[in-house]
Parts: sequence; structure tokens; C-alpha cells
Amino acid sequence: SFPFHFPGFPLADTRETAFVHAITAAGITYAVTKACTMGDLLECSCQKHLKSKPSDEGGRPYSTLTAAEIARNGRAQAVGRRPNSGRSQRHTPKGANGGATGGGGSSAVGQLGPNAAGLPKELPTLTILTGQEDKWKWGGCDDNVNFGVRKSKDFLDARLRKKSDIKTLVRLHNNDAGRLAVKQFMRMECKCHGLSGSCTTKTCWMKLPPFSEVGARLKEHFDGATKVIARNDGHSFMPDDATIKLPTKRDLVYTEDSDDFCEPNAKTGSLGTHGRECNITSSGVDGCSLMCCKRGQTHSQMEVKRNCNCSFKWCCEVTCSTCIDIQDVYTCK
Repeated sequence: SFPFHFPGFPLADTRETAFVHAITAAGITYAVTKACTMGDLLECSCQKHLKSKPSDEGGRPYSTLTAAEIARNGRAQAVGRRPNSGRSQRHTPKGANGGATGGGGSSAVGQLGPNAAGLPKELPTLTILTGQEDKWKWGGCDDNVNFGVRKSKDFLDARLRKKSDIKTLVRLHNNDAGRLAVKQFMRMECKCHGLSGSCTTKTCWMKLPPFSEVGARLKEHFDGATKVIARNDGHSFMPDDATIKLPTKRDLVYTEDSDDFCEPNAKTGSLGTHGRECNITSSGVDGCSLMCCKRGQTHSQMEVKRNCNCSFKWCCEVTCSTCIDIQDVYTCK
């Protein structure tokens, strides 16, 4: 069974349950990855890059060469490490000579330590000479999202891995969809450094997307979730409707239609939508046409007080008048 249970939340495999499972998996992945980046966990740090281009010295990746070897080959003037951190940060040249530094190293263009102005301590960095971007490849450390994914799987999927019934397959699929919503949208952010606003060097790092974007992405998949049924092989599922294409790894799936949330239902915990405020101009789920379940809505007006005509008096006081606005309110019948 599911490792934990939300009190009052239905266990039926509806699209609402699919969303909860997905965003829970995404939240665990996000929190663990962030903790790794901040150095709050002893068993993980940032993630070493494993896809560096092989060098011509013994076929080893550039990221495994020592600083002396790189300097000797003339590929970089220096390769640095952040002091007192478990993160290795190196540049991976693709064949051009040029000064570059990773993290706390130095280069021909100046010194950039881990506490350089404007650089968050927890983020891995890369310094690139402007105009040389195509001659360098990032070979340092990213936010350790793979560790976050692994721990999320250990926590949520461990008890389910030996089962192959349709409910388990759907749950595992939605858990993975939540993790992918985090993993596949890591982003690179860069900051320029130079005199008088010039971009002599550019420092870049990979970071997690805002979790609000993760939630918004999963909400889109919730709106387009696919109803599925078990295949005869007992180890997979397919769409309930033959005209619907197979769901991707990012899509949410469910097996049961949702209950009627229009009316109160003590069994499912639904409070219904009677008396709910709705948006008369919206065509979405907050709009009166959907939320009120074709029962219609009532219109009323209410007075809303707000501060207005504010002014500052020396010293030090802000005085405001009180204005009253008339606001239209629509509630479901």
C-alpha cells in the first residue's frame, strides 16, 4: 500500500489522486535536492558531471585530468576548487587555449572566489570568457537532482516495486511524472562580471526551477490526464479509449472517474460548491460556469475598505485616508 495516507483524501485512483501523488514525489525530490545543494545533508553534495568530452591524453575525460596535466597541455591556465567544500569544479575545454577558472580558481582575467559578490554559496559556478562559449564545456557540479530522485523513489516506491497490479503501475507512473517535472526543467543562470558593466567573464550555474513552476506544470498534466486500463500482459496499461494516444512519462494517468464534487459528500470529504465564490469572467475551473455545476450564481455587491491618498510626513509618519470601493461578488447557488 501507499507508504503514507492523507486523512480524508480518497484512495481511489482518480485524476485528483494522480496529482497528489505526482506533486508529493516532486516535492520530496525538490526538497532533498535543495538540501544537498545547501550542504545540509552529510551523504550528498552537488552532482559531478559525467558526460565530459574525452581528451586526447589516454582517452580520459577532461574532468578527470589534474590541474597540472591541464596546464601542461596548455588547455587552461588554472583549474580551481572551492575551499572546504566537497565539490569539484573544472572547466572542460574543447581544444582552445584560454584562461578560465571554476569556482574559487584564478584566471588571466581576475580572481573569482566562492564568495564573489552576488554569487550564492550553494550554487556550482563556471566562468567563461565572453566570446569563447563554444570552446568550453561545463564539467563541474550541478544541483544533485539525481540524488533527490533516488531518495524520493526509496521513500515512495519501495513497497510498490514488487507489485504489478494496475493500481500500483498507475501510482508508480504518477510518482515518476512528478520527479520528471523537477528533473527535466533544471535551468542555467548566468551572471556577467567586468569593469563598467562589461561582460568580460560570465559565471553560470545550474539550479532548480521555482517549485511554483513545477506545480503549474503538473496542473497542466492534471487537466490533460489520461484514463487507463490494464493490458492483458499484467505489467502495463493502455488508454481506456482506443482513439487516445499512449501517455508519455510526463503525463498523469488514472483508472477511476472522479466523484461529483458539486454536492457535499461526507464519505469523500467533498464540501460541494454551494455558496462558493466564483469568477464570472473566467472560463477555467474557478469560473462560475464550471464551479457552479450549471446551477447558476447569485450576484451581490459589497463595500471594501482600502487605504488611499497616503502621504509621508517628516519625520517619520505615513498618513492615509480610507476609501470605500464597491466590489461585485458572484457565488454559486
